[in-house]
Amino acid sequence: QSSFVFQAEDGIRDAQESRGLGDVYKRQEGMQNKIRELERTIVAQGEGLSEGQQELDSVRSALERLQSEREAVCRENEELQDDLAAAQSSRAESEELERLMKKIDQQRNLFKEKEQAHLLDRQSLAAVRKEAEQLRAELDKTQEAKEAMGAEGDLLMAN
Repeated sequence: QSSFVFQAEDGIRDAQESRGLGDVYKRQEGMQNKIRELERTIVAQGEGLSEGQQELDSVRSALERLQSEREAVCRENEELQDDLAAAQSSRAESEELERLMKKIDQQRNLFKEKEQAHLLDRQSLAAVRKEAEQLRAELDKTQEAKEAMGAEGDLLMAN
């Protein structure tokens, strides 16, 4: 820490009266209060960012699980299509054919539902990412303000 001391020449003085140490201590106390407030804000925003990251991880996990389920449904659908092709070769198997067709329709409906859920999860992920970016920006601004306040406090302490 460096401080500069300026000594006035004899007879040259500022007209401003000295405010005394009491004012300096009051200003220091006010700056310390602002710094503590900014630190609390930074901690709160950091916790919000952490919660956003956890939610983001949860949505990613759900998306991976849905992708796996989707692949399983596709494989099962292919198997059902193969079964349907085999069943069509014989009129005696027409009841089996109907059952398989119903099952394929059910699988298609299930697939559509999974696709819709997948789309909603992707939208949720995008919203969480946007919120995390906003929180990061707010955190950066708060940290910059704290640094500025700290620099201002250092100047006041030097004076």
